[in-house]
Amino acid sequence: MASFVFGGYGSDDTSIIITVVSLLAALVLSIIFLPKASRERMGNGGRFFHDLFNFRHFFIGDILKFVYIFLTVSTILEGIYILIEVGGEGLLYMLLGPVVIRLAYELIMMFISLVENVSDINKKLKGQPTQAPQAPTAPFTPPAAPFTPPVQEPVDYASFVKPVTPVTPAEQAPQQEKAVFCTNCGAKCEADSRFCISCGTPIN
Repeated sequence: MASFVFGGYGSDDTSIIITVVSLLAALVLSIIFLPKASRERMGNGGRFFHDLFNFRHFFIGDILKFVYIFLTVSTILEGIYILIEVGGEGLLYMLLGPVVIRLAYELIMMFISLVENVSDINKKLKGQPTQAPQAPTAPFTPPAAPFTPPVQEPVDYASFVKPVTPVTPAEQAPQQEKAVFCTNCGAKCEADSRFCISCGTPIN
């Protein structure tokens, strides 16, 4: 049976052993380098592999730059060769070839830059602490002053009452002696009255 991993090279037993070892090595490397918390405890070499396995940095941009330079130089050299061997077609190939390569490279780099920017934004958002929304605060109102009842001056109610002088029985007796009664009708009249105020009879 041919080995899928090695394209038919080696025996079946060797392929199985290498596959099992590769799985175990991948498991160990995943446990060591994939957790984000383990990066702080690693040295420079460990951080390099940690960033490599976690795709912290994209290397495809640097690789594509090398490929772009290689294709541009080879296109120009091939154009010079065709120009020498064939003629004008080489000049066209030498001028248009780098332009087409440049346009294709810029389209690819635009897509890669978009992916990198989205990745950087996600990293910054994850690094920011989440804050709970704060309730709107009511405007400050100074506390009202405590109510102080007005101070009233004491009212002297005795000044509104006219003093009453008590009348003794001795003072009332002369007043009772002044009253006389009519001998005709029995009406009460003043002591100094000469006639009865009721019937007009003379009072002795």
